[in-house]
Amino acid sequence: MANLLNLLNEIAEQYAIHRNIQLHNLLGYGNDGAVWETNENTAIKVLMRQDSYDRELAAYIRLQERKVISIGNYSIPELLGFDDTRLVIEMSVVSPPFVIDFAKSYVDSQPDYPQEAMDDWLASTEELFSEFGWEYWEDVQSILQVLRSVGIHYFDARPANIRRS
Repeated sequence: MANLLNLLNEIAEQYAIHRNIQLHNLLGYGNDGAVWETNENTAIKVLMRQDSYDRELAAYIRLQERKVISIGNYSIPELLGFDDTRLVIEMSVVSPPFVIDFAKSYVDSQPDYPQEAMDDWLASTEELFSEFGWEYWEDVQSILQVLRSVGIHYFDARPANIRRS
């Protein structure tokens, strides 16, 4: 993982140099990529796969088109730039409560999963959030509904990505 993170860091550095900004601290990394904060209070996310990049960028473009920067009290990062060659998305930095990480989202059509799989996903997601209180799960349901209303099917609902505090 260290080698992969170093490679993603190099890509982020290249993008930052191109934008004449500097990387600061690593904000996080996961299955889809890694995110760094910059000296301009922006976040640079480098994705590892084209499909994840395409889905995340499409979601941010849709959010930008519809002028969705928050859902209730939950902030959503704003798209500030991107690089198709490097698979980089630059966005605003948000503080909790927030909704982040759209790499597993689908715009305008959801994947053709069997209904049983969708029901299982929803039940496990509900269980995950209800551990923190039912009002949190109600917030998540509302967020998912608003995202669907603008054509975004969000499949990475977990407390790290939809965070209250």
